[in-house]
Amino acid sequence: MNGGNSNLKFVYLGLKQYDLLSILKGFGVVSRWLPNPFLFNWFDGRPLYFHSGIEIRRKSDGKVALIRMYEDGAFTMYVWPDWKGLPYPVDDPNQYSLENTLILLESA
Repeated sequence: MNGGNSNLKFVYLGLKQYDLLSILKGFGVVSRWLPNPFLFNWFDGRPLYFHSGIEIRRKSDGKVALIRMYEDGAFTMYVWPDWKGLPYPVDDPNQYSLENTLILLESA
């Protein structure tokens, strides 16, 4: 969060178990679900689309990380700007109407 790796775009951890509340403690997070999928451009040019995730935003420069967890223990984090240098698409008012966003959890 302090900017130790400015090139970080993706993190994958295969975990047997984890405590999500402990991982997110101290971060301002929003758990978001959007009716329209939003885009993350993968390193090889493939598009990845998401409807939901746990959003963490760094206040100093606006970088956004989207955390997604899976039943098999996979913990993934995608960081915008993505590999094409595009900003977090949810921030684009031409692409998303945030009144249709379901905020599941918000903490400071």
